[in-house]
Amino acid sequence: MMRWAVKQRMEFITEKMSVVGCINRKDLMDEFQIGPAQATNDLGMWQKLNRPLVYNMTRKRYEEKNQ
Repeated sequence: MMRWAVKQRMEFITEKMSVVGCINRKDLMDEFQIGPAQATNDLGMWQKLNRPLVYNMTRKRYEEKNQ
């Protein structure tokens, strides 16, 4: 079972991906006052639970595969 704070971050990532189609670590860090390592872990967990994302090195963000 997922802790409440982790669940909130997973829901935030899901919402951001469905509305904007991309996310970066700073989005999570700013919204939840977490560090970069935790943001990276959350993005990795989300991808394992949902679908893989592609990291756009130019824009420094995670995107859907077809963008």
